[in-house]
Amino acid sequence: MDASLLCVSFLHYACRFKAPRKGVQLLLHLYKDRGYYAARLRCREKGCTPLYCAIRYDAPEGVVELLLNSMSQSDVLDGDWEGKFVLGLVWFTYVNSLEGKRVMAFYNKILKKWEAENMSREERVEASQKLRNKMKGKVKDCWNKANILLRGAFKFSLNKGDGKSENENDDGFESLRSVLILHLR
Repeated sequence: MDASLLCVSFLHYACRFKAPRKGVQLLLHLYKDRGYYAARLRCREKGCTPLYCAIRYDAPEGVVELLLNSMSQSDVLDGDWEGKFVLGLVWFTYVNSLEGKRVMAFYNKILKKWEAENMSREERVEASQKLRNKMKGKVKDCWNKANILLRGAFKFSLNKGDGKSENENDDGFESLRSVLILHLR
């Protein structure tokens, strides 16, 4: 038996076997406290969360967002007991692939050019947005998945294109959120 199937909750199984968004939503909200707990629960064997299962097995649209709304920053960014983490599964797996290395070399060349030209922050932001708009294929898919994970971890709105925090208030952290989102968008 595959060790990745030794999970501890119905939510792990639902995410592993691609349950529809409505099914995951039912598991999360039927008993609110238990659903929140289950979203953060780690598998006994490897320490993975339902989010890891959803990302690894390509859960249907909307499932990842549901899970992110029930998780804390550390739940999203911390790794399992083997040191594997969700963001690494999405982004680092790609950038370490042959295609990823080729694509990242292209972007690194552009970044070095910008640095040599002493581009201002505003110019870099504008140029970065143009580059992201031209992304396509696997790099765009991985970028979008990594972006949604980071937005969820730092509690930005999970709606694409919206740079506002879900918890937007005058708590003094809005400028920090602004800096973070520059790297995420």
